[in-house]
Amino acid sequence: MPNPRKYTVLGCLLFILLSAIVCGENNGEEPIAIYLDVGNEIQHVISLVNKHETKLNDFDDKLLRIQNMLENFEKEFLKLEQNCMAALEKKLQVFNTQLEQRLSSINTNVASSMGTQER
Repeated sequence: MPNPRKYTVLGCLLFILLSAIVCGENNGEEPIAIYLDVGNEIQHVISLVNKHETKLNDFDDKLLRIQNMLENFEKEFLKLEQNCMAALEKKLQVFNTQLEQRLSSINTNVASSMGTQER
């Protein structure tokens, strides 16, 4: 992924280089020394920008790993929630069945008791 800041910095340094060449010729300085100084500065700035890009890429990779982990957690949480709901429904069905059986038994006993008392 190209970094527009790198190209902006390079453009500025080239502008400085051209200015230094023009001023150097006016002052009688060696243009080659100016080229070397500016070239070294350009390499230094490119190195710093590359380090910064590497750190940003590492940060992006870490964020992507965190996002993937969160998505996996969400999937696992949904599975757990579904399993809990299914287990709860099963327990409620068993409870309802037992309650209905117990009520039916009580109803039968009450009806039987009432039939005994009437005789």
